[in-house]
This record gives sequence, C-alpha cells and structure tokens, in this order.
Amino acid sequence: MQKEKKLNRTKSLTLILVVVAFLCLAGSCTQQGKKEGTKESKEATKPEKASNPVVATVGNEKIHVDDFKKYLDTGPTRRFGRISERAVKSRLNEMLTAKALYQEAMHLKLDQDPEVQRRIRQIIVRKLLEENVDKPIREKEITEQDLQAYFNEHKNIFSRPEQVRVADIFISVPEGADKKERKEKKELVEKILAEVRKEKNERFAFARLVRKYSDRPRQYRKGDTGFFDKDGKPMGIDKALVEAAFKLKETGQVADTVIETDDGFHVIMLIGRRSAIRRDLKELAPMLKRRIRREELQKRRKEFIEEVKEKSHIKVNEQVLAELIKEMNARKGTTVHPIRPMPGRNGNVNVPPPVPRK
Repeated sequence: MQKEKKLNRTKSLTLILVVVAFLCLAGSCTQQGKKEGTKESKEATKPEKASNPVVATVGNEKIHVDDFKKYLDTGPTRRFGRISERAVKSRLNEMLTAKALYQEAMHLKLDQDPEVQRRIRQIIVRKLLEENVDKPIREKEITEQDLQAYFNEHKNIFSRPEQVRVADIFISVPEGADKKERKEKKELVEKILAEVRKEKNERFAFARLVRKYSDRPRQYRKGDTGFFDKDGKPMGIDKALVEAAFKLKETGQVADTVIETDDGFHVIMLIGRRSAIRRDLKELAPMLKRRIRREELQKRRKEFIEEVKEKSHIKVNEQVLAELIKEMNARKGTTVHPIRPMPGRNGNVNVPPPVPRK
C-alpha cells in the first residue's frame, strides 16, 4: 500500500511539473482562469465579444481566440507557407490537454507539494534574472568603440607570433657549483641523451625519462615548457634553449646536443608548434560581441545577486548552524566539512543558469 501511494505521489508530482513548465512556456494566465471561474454565473449571462470569441472550454475555464493565438505563436503551424489545419488542431489539443491536467493537479492540491513549490521558485528566480539581467544585456548595443577597446585590451590573445613547445629533461646545477661539479652534471645529461636516442622508437620513452631524471625548473612545470615565442615569452625561457627549440622541425624530434644554460643542462624534444596569427578587428567582430556580452552578463549577474541579498538583510544564526552540524555528525557518524561554493554554468558562484530564449 505504501509503495502504491508513493508511486501515485510520484506520478502526481510529475504531472504538476509538466503542467507548470507548459504554462511558463505558453504564457498562459492562470489568474485569468481563476477570475473566470469565480465569475462564472456573471459570465454565463454575458454574450462573448465577437472580436474575441471562445474557441474551447475546459471545465469552467474558457480559452479565447486571442489566448489561443498567443499559444500558436510558440510553435510552427505553417506548411509550405500555408496555415495547416491539422497543425492548428494538434496545438489546440495540446493546450486543452495541459489545461485539463493543470485543473486536475489543482484539484489534487499538488501546488502545495514542497517539491513543486521548490521547482516553481527555481523557475521564478530564473525568470527574475532573465528579465533584470540577461534581457537588458542582450538588447544593449555594442558600439564600434566598445569593440575597438576590447580588441586593444586583448590583442595578445587574437594575435601572436610563431611559438613552439618542448618536453624537457632538465638536470639542475646548484648555484655556486664549481667546474668539477658542473662537468659531472653534464656527463650525466650526455648519458641521458644517449639513452633517449637508444629508446627513440619506444612510445612514451621520453616522458618516462622525464619522470626518472628531470628536476623542476622555476619557470614551468616539470617536463613541459608550454608554448613560447622566439623571445622566450611568456614563460621566460633561456635564450640558448629557445634557439635550440626553434631549430627542431618535426614533432617528436630530439635536439642533437645537450643545451647548457646558467641553471643547468637540458635534453629537449619538440612536442608542438603554432604558426603566427594576425587577425584584424573586422574579422573578429562577431566573436568579440559574444565575448563582451558573456563577460558583462557574468559580471552583472553577480552584482545583481549581491544587490538583492544586501537588500534582503540576510542574517545567519551561526550558533544554531553549528549545533545543527554537530547534531548531524553525531547522528550519522560522519564529519560535515565546510563546503566551498561551486561555480555555476556561467562561471559565477551560485548563479542559476539563464532561461533559454524563446
């Protein structure tokens, strides 16, 4: 019996959520239906306006032509440029079905279900952000001056010189080391280079030797320089290492000799090369507009949420919260650790995703 009740409750909950989503999409006015229901006796005695007749009824609720037209606008009803009678009737059936389901859900008082109320609150919050943040930013004009300023500020992203990237077996030499110690380090690196040549046909051999021998340079993580240009930027790569790296022509090619720098010795292998990029503002304009709007949206959402929270005068009873955590730990035998806020879909903390554009 309990399983049956639970199943019925789940079905009912699904029913009301489907209806709520439908009503939000179609823009149906529930309050209008309620007013018509409460004034049923009065409406029954009044003739319908010729300009807006009733196209159908569901229980005590009337669906007028104007309301149905608005619903039709939310989906396709034309075929080869003509209004399809079949499509119109199908859409009317959808609307009537949703209205009937909604009335049944209200009869069962599913709108009072905590889970339904939680979902409705989520929809309302997303709509709040859509109307007060998303929509104004989407409709805001981005001028040529805005584009030029953004392009100038991020020019290094859209234009770059030729770059290479190498895997590096690095053997460091301590600062202040004498000639003997430096010679010993170089002999070690030459043996490593010989080992690299011996195992050149083995896949992942170089990576294995990096893990086996390499020290960690200050500028980059162990074994990977990242991309850098002929000036060694942005990582600040030593000039001797840069010159050797740019002499390598093919990915997987290993430098013939050990490269010596002030802080040690290197055996390098080319793992990437990127051609120079020169892109102008005209070419980038559509992409820049999307980036500007996205960044402004993220910034404005965060500001708007903070404004609302400040206006709401939120207060947390830390003592009660601490006691609750203590109680939960005692009851479940687990430790409740502090939770770091996770970023939302748009990169900001605790920001609900935007409502899709209709």
